[in-house]
Amino acid sequence: MKRKTTKKSAGKKASKTARRPAKAPRSGEIRAQNVMVTDVVTIRDDAPIASLIREIRTRRFSGFPVVDAEEKAVGVVSQNDVLRALAYAVGAEPPSTQGPDWRKASSQLLEMTSSSAGGAVNELLSRPVRDVMTRQVTSVKPDAKIADVCETMVSKRIHRVLVLDAAKRVQGLISATDLLKSYGKHLRK
Repeated sequence: MKRKTTKKSAGKKASKTARRPAKAPRSGEIRAQNVMVTDVVTIRDDAPIASLIREIRTRRFSGFPVVDAEEKAVGVVSQNDVLRALAYAVGAEPPSTQGPDWRKASSQLLEMTSSSAGGAVNELLSRPVRDVMTRQVTSVKPDAKIADVCETMVSKRIHRVLVLDAAKRVQGLISATDLLKSYGKHLRK
């Protein structure tokens, strides 16, 4: 069963998207396509890092799948990737990813660099997203069993996986939160 997927590309015409998981099957094995969010916002690998920062701040997402000109997944980029690059550009230590001050520190670094950017930061902000993205794409197929999706997430210690078709185009995204919501509904039945 083919699902209609609406993809938005960050850095182009931005619009607010709702995260809607697909409906779970009535019986049988739950598959990735039954849990995945289909309104996935992607960012192009050639988009400037400055536009990525705007998308992170505007949408309040912590990361995006990165696609090439053919809309094929070529990486992922997170707020952490940007923060490490910005901290390096301004000669600061990146904020620790542990503890309650992480969000505050990361927000302050984003604000500082966007409002008082020096030469090194300006150069970084104009560079393409592909320069800071993670090139390793952890993905599953739409018909993957949810048990296999969970195993992949646990073994790789990640919080989200992309759902890609055979052409490596983004069909959806599954986060740990999406899995918990799905299992919570299933357990209530």
